[in-house]
Amino acid sequence: MSYEYWESVYSAENFKCPDYDGWMNKYQSIWENAANIIDLGCGCGINSIFLRNRNIKTIICDFSEIALRIAKSALPQTEFMCFDMADGLPFEDCFSDLVIADLSLHYFSKAQTQGILSDINRVLQKTGHLLCRVNSIKEFEMNEDKENSIEVEHHLFESRKGIKRFFDHIDIDAFFSDWNIIHSAEIVTNKYANTKYAWEICAGTK
Repeated sequence: MSYEYWESVYSAENFKCPDYDGWMNKYQSIWENAANIIDLGCGCGINSIFLRNRNIKTIICDFSEIALRIAKSALPQTEFMCFDMADGLPFEDCFSDLVIADLSLHYFSKAQTQGILSDINRVLQKTGHLLCRVNSIKEFEMNEDKENSIEVEHHLFESRKGIKRFFDHIDIDAFFSDWNIIHSAEIVTNKYANTKYAWEICAGTK
């Protein structure tokens, strides 16, 4: 989605940060000893707040300056970086043990998505992990404004808000073919108050 759209979302008077929905709890063995954790597309920083409350430090990253201000208000001692992940990740090779990308990787073309995943792989240690969630195609079928959406690529739709990708199991296998998929499941979350359908993935570098 566009920069202007997200800036308007985060600056709206009635904006409320979503709640942490417990999705990372099961991955404690991965995050509890990880170094240089990157929270990519962090939004309000709810996943980093969860980790901070367990004395785990992160680097919070987003392309929205307003989102980062909101996150920094809750995480005043946390390092933050403002950039568009489609332009590349400003980290050295093998910098991080863990990248978290919670519902932030589904706003890009096929080529951009492949490039972002390749760049995440680059900045991870050889034993590193990616924890992410992306839209399920079921989300489009159940909740999206289909009448006002145009499919511009396979499972990539454009609307007045911008572009958004929706994944099925074939898409997951294709986009993550260069990864060691440890866990992959279609899930339901109430993170945004309403029911949302997504894929949850834990993947390691090969």
